[in-house]
Amino acid sequence: MAHEFPRRRNLDSLRKEAKRWLAALRDNVEDARTRLARVLPNAPGNPTLRDVQLALARELGFPGWAALKRAFTPDPSASARTLEQYQVMAEALLEAYRTGTPEAMERHHRYTWHRRAWQAMRTYVQLDLGKRPIAPDEDADITLDDARYLIAVEHGFDNWDALSRFISTMPERVPVTARPVGVRSLDAPAEPSTIASTRDWQTALRILSRTLSSTLDAEGQMTDAMLMEVAEVDQVTSLNLSGSKNLDR
Repeated sequence: MAHEFPRRRNLDSLRKEAKRWLAALRDNVEDARTRLARVLPNAPGNPTLRDVQLALARELGFPGWAALKRAFTPDPSASARTLEQYQVMAEALLEAYRTGTPEAMERHHRYTWHRRAWQAMRTYVQLDLGKRPIAPDEDADITLDDARYLIAVEHGFDNWDALSRFISTMPERVPVTARPVGVRSLDAPAEPSTIASTRDWQTALRILSRTLSSTLDAEGQMTDAMLMEVAEVDQVTSLNLSGSKNLDR
Protein backbone atom coordinates (compact mmCIF):
# COMPACT_ATOMS: atom_id res chain seq x y z
CA MET A 1 0.00 0.00 0.00
CA ALA A 2 1.33 3.46 -0.85
CA HIS A 3 2.24 5.59 2.12
CA GLU A 4 0.22 8.80 2.42
CA PHE A 5 2.25 11.98 2.58
CA PRO A 6 2.14 13.23 6.20
CA ARG A 7 1.56 16.89 6.93
CA ARG A 8 4.92 17.59 8.55
CA ARG A 9 7.19 15.20 6.68
CA ASN A 10 10.26 16.93 5.24
CA LEU A 11 13.38 15.94 3.34
CA ASP A 12 15.41 15.34 6.49
CA SER A 13 12.76 13.01 7.94
CA LEU A 14 12.62 11.11 4.64
CA ARG A 15 16.40 10.64 4.64
CA LYS A 16 16.15 9.24 8.17
CA GLU A 17 13.27 6.97 7.18
CA ALA A 18 15.33 5.57 4.30
CA LYS A 19 18.22 4.84 6.67
CA ARG A 20 15.89 3.13 9.16
CA TRP A 21 14.42 1.05 6.34
CA LEU A 22 17.91 0.05 5.19
CA ALA A 23 18.89 -0.91 8.74
CA ALA A 24 15.78 -3.10 9.00
CA LEU A 25 16.67 -4.78 5.72
CA ARG A 26 20.17 -5.52 6.98
CA ASP A 27 18.62 -6.99 10.13
CA ASN A 28 16.50 -9.25 7.90
CA VAL A 29 13.19 -7.78 9.11
CA GLU A 30 10.53 -9.53 7.04
CA ASP A 31 8.18 -6.53 6.78
CA ALA A 32 11.01 -4.35 5.49
CA ARG A 33 11.88 -6.89 2.80
CA THR A 34 8.23 -7.31 1.80
CA ARG A 35 7.80 -3.55 1.58
CA LEU A 36 10.86 -3.26 -0.69
CA ALA A 37 9.75 -6.09 -2.97
CA ARG A 38 6.31 -4.50 -3.32
CA VAL A 39 7.81 -1.30 -4.72
CA LEU A 40 10.97 -2.65 -6.38
CA PRO A 41 10.34 -6.27 -7.43
CA ASN A 42 13.83 -6.48 -8.96
CA ALA A 43 15.65 -4.99 -5.97
CA PRO A 44 19.08 -6.54 -5.28
CA GLY A 45 19.52 -9.04 -2.49
CA ASN A 46 21.81 -6.61 -0.67
CA PRO A 47 20.22 -3.21 -1.35
CA THR A 48 22.13 0.01 -0.85
CA LEU A 49 20.85 3.28 0.57
CA ARG A 50 20.29 4.46 -2.99
CA ASP A 51 18.00 1.48 -3.66
CA VAL A 52 15.97 2.22 -0.54
CA GLN A 53 15.73 5.93 -1.37
CA LEU A 54 14.40 5.01 -4.81
CA ALA A 55 11.83 2.70 -3.23
CA LEU A 56 10.71 5.38 -0.79
CA ALA A 57 10.36 7.91 -3.60
CA ARG A 58 8.26 5.43 -5.60
CA GLU A 59 6.01 4.84 -2.59
CA LEU A 60 5.31 8.56 -2.46
CA GLY A 61 4.52 8.78 -6.17
CA PHE A 62 7.82 10.19 -7.46
CA PRO A 63 9.79 8.59 -10.30
CA GLY A 64 13.00 8.74 -8.25
CA TRP A 65 14.83 10.23 -5.29
CA ALA A 66 16.01 13.27 -7.26
CA ALA A 67 12.42 14.19 -8.13
CA LEU A 68 11.42 13.79 -4.49
CA LYS A 69 14.26 16.06 -3.35
CA ARG A 70 13.27 18.75 -5.83
CA ALA A 71 9.70 18.73 -4.53
CA PHE A 72 10.90 19.12 -0.93
CA THR A 73 13.48 21.85 -1.56
CA PRO A 74 12.17 25.40 -1.00
CA ASP A 75 12.24 27.35 -4.26
CA PRO A 76 13.78 30.85 -3.87
CA SER A 77 11.52 32.14 -6.65
CA ALA A 78 8.24 31.28 -4.94
CA SER A 79 7.81 32.90 -1.54
CA ALA A 80 4.11 32.90 -0.70
CA ARG A 81 3.95 34.92 2.50
CA THR A 82 5.76 37.51 4.52
CA LEU A 83 7.38 36.56 7.81
CA GLU A 84 4.60 38.45 9.61
CA GLN A 85 2.04 36.12 8.07
CA TYR A 86 3.89 33.06 9.34
CA GLN A 87 4.09 34.75 12.73
CA VAL A 88 0.30 35.11 12.74
CA MET A 89 0.03 31.37 12.06
CA ALA A 90 2.30 30.59 14.99
CA GLU A 91 0.34 32.86 17.32
CA ALA A 92 -2.94 31.29 16.18
CA LEU A 93 -1.57 27.80 16.83
CA LEU A 94 -0.34 28.81 20.29
CA GLU A 95 -3.64 30.42 21.30
CA ALA A 96 -5.64 27.43 20.04
CA TYR A 97 -3.40 25.00 21.89
CA ARG A 98 -3.62 26.90 25.17
CA THR A 99 -7.28 27.93 25.21
CA GLY A 100 -9.26 25.67 22.87
CA THR A 101 -12.00 28.27 22.53
CA PRO A 102 -14.15 28.04 19.37
CA GLU A 103 -12.81 31.40 18.22
CA ALA A 104 -9.18 30.37 18.72
CA MET A 105 -9.69 27.00 17.06
CA GLU A 106 -11.42 28.58 14.08
CA ARG A 107 -8.61 31.09 13.72
CA HIS A 108 -6.07 28.25 13.77
CA HIS A 109 -8.09 26.24 11.27
CA ARG A 110 -7.77 29.05 8.74
CA TYR A 111 -4.11 28.12 8.38
CA THR A 112 -4.28 24.32 8.43
CA TRP A 113 -6.17 21.66 6.47
CA HIS A 114 -6.66 19.50 9.59
CA ARG A 115 -9.79 20.49 11.51
CA ARG A 116 -9.21 18.52 14.69
CA ALA A 117 -10.94 18.74 18.04
CA TRP A 118 -8.96 20.59 20.71
CA GLN A 119 -7.64 17.54 22.57
CA ALA A 120 -6.66 15.81 19.33
CA MET A 121 -4.89 18.95 18.15
CA ARG A 122 -3.00 19.16 21.47
CA THR A 123 -1.98 15.52 21.21
CA TYR A 124 -0.52 15.97 17.74
CA VAL A 125 1.36 19.10 18.80
CA GLN A 126 2.81 17.34 21.84
CA LEU A 127 3.90 14.37 19.73
CA ASP A 128 5.56 16.61 17.16
CA LEU A 129 7.45 18.44 19.90
CA GLY A 130 8.19 15.40 22.05
CA LYS A 131 6.37 16.97 24.98
CA ARG A 132 3.84 14.34 26.00
CA PRO A 133 2.92 14.58 29.73
CA ILE A 134 4.31 11.81 31.93
CA ALA A 135 1.26 11.62 34.21
CA PRO A 136 -2.42 11.85 33.13
CA ASP A 137 -3.06 14.90 35.32
CA GLU A 138 -0.04 16.83 34.01
CA ASP A 139 -0.20 19.47 31.30
CA ALA A 140 2.36 20.14 28.59
CA ASP A 141 2.63 23.84 27.86
CA ILE A 142 4.29 25.11 24.69
CA THR A 143 5.98 28.40 23.90
CA LEU A 144 5.76 30.76 20.96
CA ASP A 145 9.12 29.41 19.80
CA ASP A 146 7.60 25.92 19.80
CA ALA A 147 4.70 27.14 17.70
CA ARG A 148 7.08 28.90 15.30
CA TYR A 149 9.06 25.70 14.92
CA LEU A 150 5.94 23.70 14.05
CA ILE A 151 4.85 26.27 11.46
CA ALA A 152 8.32 26.28 9.88
CA VAL A 153 8.50 22.48 9.69
CA GLU A 154 4.97 22.27 8.33
CA HIS A 155 6.05 24.44 5.39
CA GLY A 156 9.18 22.48 4.58
CA PHE A 157 11.87 24.25 6.63
CA ASP A 158 14.15 22.82 9.29
CA ASN A 159 13.34 25.57 11.79
CA TRP A 160 12.10 29.15 12.17
CA ASP A 161 15.52 30.66 11.41
CA ALA A 162 15.65 28.79 8.10
CA LEU A 163 12.17 30.07 7.21
CA SER A 164 13.18 33.63 8.17
CA ARG A 165 16.30 33.50 6.00
CA PHE A 166 14.27 32.18 3.08
CA ILE A 167 11.66 34.93 3.38
CA SER A 168 14.33 37.64 3.66
CA THR A 169 15.61 36.79 0.16
CA MET A 170 12.21 37.12 -1.50
CA PRO A 171 11.54 40.24 -3.59
CA GLU A 172 7.77 39.80 -3.77
CA ARG A 173 4.75 37.85 -2.57
CA VAL A 174 2.74 35.36 -4.62
CA PRO A 175 -0.95 34.40 -4.41
CA VAL A 176 -2.30 32.33 -1.54
CA THR A 177 -5.54 30.35 -1.89
CA ALA A 178 -8.32 30.60 0.68
CA ARG A 179 -8.31 26.82 1.21
CA PRO A 180 -5.54 24.28 0.58
CA VAL A 181 -5.30 22.72 -2.86
CA GLY A 182 -4.23 19.09 -3.08
CA VAL A 183 -1.68 17.55 -5.43
CA ARG A 184 -1.96 13.81 -6.00
CA SER A 185 0.08 11.33 -8.02
CA LEU A 186 -1.71 8.81 -10.23
CA ASP A 187 1.45 6.70 -10.56
CA ALA A 188 1.23 5.34 -7.01
CA PRO A 189 0.97 1.53 -6.67
CA ALA A 190 -2.58 1.67 -5.30
CA GLU A 191 -4.94 4.65 -5.06
CA PRO A 192 -3.75 8.16 -5.97
CA SER A 193 -1.44 9.25 -3.17
CA THR A 194 -1.42 12.75 -1.72
CA ILE A 195 1.92 14.44 -2.31
CA ALA A 196 1.09 17.83 -0.87
CA SER A 197 -1.77 20.00 0.33
CA THR A 198 -0.95 23.69 0.37
CA ARG A 199 -2.40 27.20 0.15
CA ASP A 200 0.73 28.44 -1.61
CA TRP A 201 -0.41 28.50 -5.23
CA GLN A 202 3.08 28.73 -6.71
CA THR A 203 4.20 25.85 -4.53
CA ALA A 204 1.32 23.75 -5.84
CA LEU A 205 2.25 24.58 -9.43
CA ARG A 206 5.89 23.76 -8.77
CA ILE A 207 5.04 20.35 -7.31
CA LEU A 208 2.64 19.68 -10.19
CA SER A 209 5.40 20.38 -12.70
CA ARG A 210 7.68 17.89 -10.98
CA THR A 211 5.19 15.05 -10.60
CA LEU A 212 4.37 12.71 -13.45
CA SER A 213 0.69 11.91 -14.08
CA SER A 214 -0.70 14.21 -11.41
CA THR A 215 -4.12 15.50 -10.45
CA LEU A 216 -5.05 18.79 -8.78
CA ASP A 217 -7.87 19.12 -6.26
CA ALA A 218 -8.59 22.87 -6.27
CA GLU A 219 -11.66 22.89 -3.96
CA GLY A 220 -13.68 25.17 -6.24
CA GLN A 221 -11.12 27.99 -6.20
CA MET A 222 -9.95 28.04 -9.81
CA THR A 223 -10.03 31.39 -11.61
CA ASP A 224 -9.41 31.85 -15.32
CA ALA A 225 -5.89 33.06 -14.58
CA MET A 226 -5.17 30.01 -12.42
CA LEU A 227 -6.54 27.68 -15.11
CA MET A 228 -4.19 29.27 -17.63
CA GLU A 229 -1.24 28.62 -15.30
CA VAL A 230 -2.28 25.00 -14.79
CA ALA A 231 -2.63 24.56 -18.56
CA GLU A 232 1.08 25.28 -18.88
CA VAL A 233 1.94 22.34 -16.58
CA ASP A 234 2.45 19.29 -18.77
CA GLN A 235 2.20 16.73 -15.97
CA VAL A 236 -1.41 17.40 -14.92
CA THR A 237 -3.87 14.76 -16.14
CA SER A 238 -7.01 15.92 -14.33
CA LEU A 239 -8.48 18.75 -12.29
CA ASN A 240 -10.92 18.50 -9.41
CA LEU A 241 -12.38 22.00 -9.55
CA SER A 242 -15.26 21.61 -7.11
CA GLY A 243 -13.98 18.89 -4.83
CA SER A 244 -16.48 16.41 -6.28
CA LYS A 245 -15.70 15.87 -9.96
CA ASN A 246 -12.59 15.28 -12.09
CA LEU A 247 -12.32 16.98 -15.48
CA ASP A 248 -9.90 15.30 -17.89
CA ARG A 249 -7.65 17.61 -19.82
